Order: sequence, then structure tokens, then C-alpha cells
Amino acid sequence: MNNIHLSALVAFSLSTLTTPLMADDENAPAKSAFFVGIGGGYGNADLTQSTWAKGDSNVYDATTGSLVSIGTAQDGTGNWSNNQSTFAPIGQVGYFQHFGDSDWLWGSKFLYRYFGTTSNQKNVVVPQVGYHVAVPDGAVTPFTGFETIDSLKTSVNSQLGLLAFFGKSFGNSRIYFGAGPAAYQIQTNINGNVGYAYIPPPTIISITGTPANYSSTEWVMGGAFELGGSYYINKSWFVDVNYSLGVTAQKTTNYSGAFTNTVSGETSVGTNYLQTKQSFITNEVTVSINKAF
Repeated sequence: MNNIHLSALVAFSLSTLTTPLMADDENAPAKSAFFVGIGGGYGNADLTQSTWAKGDSNVYDATTGSLVSIGTAQDGTGNWSNNQSTFAPIGQVGYFQHFGDSDWLWGSKFLYRYFGTTSNQKNVVVPQVGYHVAVPDGAVTPFTGFETIDSLKTSVNSQLGLLAFFGKSFGNSRIYFGAGPAAYQIQTNINGNVGYAYIPPPTIISITGTPANYSSTEWVMGGAFELGGSYYINKSWFVDVNYSLGVTAQKTTNYSGAFTNTVSGETSVGTNYLQTKQSFITNEVTVSINKAF
């Protein structure tokens, strides 16, 4: 009887030990899976930009129509920066897989993030240095001037990223580091651009006349880096928290517009050129809920 009782006790003990382990195995995260997720967090975009301007014009006698002079002027501003913060929603799809039976893993993901931040520089002044050549004697006269921009708005909208990541699992959690290329959509609106000249100093005359407006929507290439961790709620669902850093190359955008303006009996006919150079750094802390398949 003692042997029978001892055998039953051993069998019961083994059963109580192995049953939880089997349950853990059934609910353990998969060694490889596709996943999709949505979330959001705190983000900011630190924009650095500069503006350059140039004006070329032919000046005619407004009465006779004869060419009086040919002029040109150009110069630019220094760099200025603006930092904007916002809530940044995110969506992502990806895949991960462990290296064999080890705790180390690799993966990749495609993400979309929306910033929607806008930097608005008001009353921008772009200095100008140039000269005009009299017709027909060819006398060259230097002059200075400036261009004004009532408002220069630059918005950082969408981010698209394709990141590869490597990490290590710890039971129901993991940590990882990722990096890859990213593209950022920027929208620029330049409103109220007018060119002026000191001719003769200190008299200020408007060369371009009617204020001009320009706009563009473009993609800027850069790179993105992530450092994060994930925790599995159950076999299929996990919460991911990460810090992301984005850095872009410098984007140069050119604008131009024709103008005709008559001042003091002379008509200026020409083209005004503007150029913006923009780059930015983004930082985000993101929390997302994801489902593995």
C-alpha cells in the first residue's frame, strides 16, 4: 500500500509541475510573426532653414518704351531654427523572426507617422546687393536693397520609414534597436514677397510691385533610428514603447515669378527668384498596441 500511495503522490506532483509549463508554452509569443499596430506619442520637429533671393530686371521709359538700364541683385539670409512639438499618431506593419532557437531576433517594419507641425517665420528680410547698367552708355552703378516676405510657413507633415531591427527576447518581452531610410513630407508657403532697392539712396523704391506668393509640397529624404521594447499581453497582442530619432538631408527648393512694375515714369520688367534650404531633426516617444499573426 505504501508503494501505491508513493506512486500516486509522485504522479500528482509531476502533473502539477508540468501543467503550468504547458500552459505557458501555449501562450508564449511566437518565434516569428507578422504584426500590425497603431499608436501615438509626443513628437517634435526642429527645423533649420535659410532663404536666398535674386531679381533680374530691364528698366524701360514708361512713356517712350525705350530701354533705360539692366539691373540685377541677389543675396541671402543666415540660418534660423524653429522647434515645434505635437501629438504624432503612428501606424506600422512588420515581421520578426528569432535566429534558430536563440533569444536573439531580427525583423523589419514599415511605418507611417503624422507630425502636422508648422513653423511660421514672419517679416523675413532678405538683403540684396547688385548693380544696374545704363543703356546705351554702359555706366555701371552699384546699389543695395532687400526683399521682404510677410510669412514663410513650413509644415512637417508625414513620415514614411522602412526600418530593419535587431533585438533580444526575455520571456514575454524584448528590446530592440532599428534603423533605416525615411522620407518626410514638407509643405512650404511663402506669402507677400516684394523686392525693394535704394535708388538713389536713401530713397526706397519697389522693384517687383505686387506681392508674390509661392508654395510647394515635397518629400525630403533622411534616416530614422529607434530604440525600444515590447511586452506581450498574451500570445498575439503586445505593447511597444520606443524612442525614435529622424535626421534629414538638406532640401533646396527654387521658386520664380515674373513681374512688371511702373514707378516714377520707369517700368521694371523682370523675374524674381527665391530659394529655400531646409533640414530638420525629429524626436518622438511612441506607444503602440500591436497584434502578431
